[in-house]
Amino acid sequence: METSLEVEIEKYLAAKADEESARERRYAAEVSIASLVGWKPEGQTTTNTDRFKVVAKYKINRTLDAKVWAKIAPELDPTIALHLVKFKPELDLKGYRWCEDNPEVFAIVSKAVTSRPAKVSLTITEIKNGL
Repeated sequence: METSLEVEIEKYLAAKADEESARERRYAAEVSIASLVGWKPEGQTTTNTDRFKVVAKYKINRTLDAKVWAKIAPELDPTIALHLVKFKPELDLKGYRWCEDNPEVFAIVSKAVTSRPAKVSLTITEIKNGL
């Protein structure tokens, strides 16, 4: 006999399958539309039909290898290097949790930290009989 939890899990798994199928269909449609309006390496193109206006934005994602940058940055004029790379403060969660044990430090640091509950993450694995 299925429990109410198992019924909800079945609904969840069916919805995930529907999402994946829809994502694949949408991606295929995006590729098809982009090929019809014309690919560009970067930039934007606008195409109009009788019923639709299509704006296709093309991007190239670029990332910086911080270790390589640290090695090559001294080869550049510092004023040039400052215009090429941005460094932004990022919370070190392990360090933040460590300072929770020090109320004086934690009170100061917490003024700059916003905490919000994240969406729950579920991992559901079907249990096979006896396995």
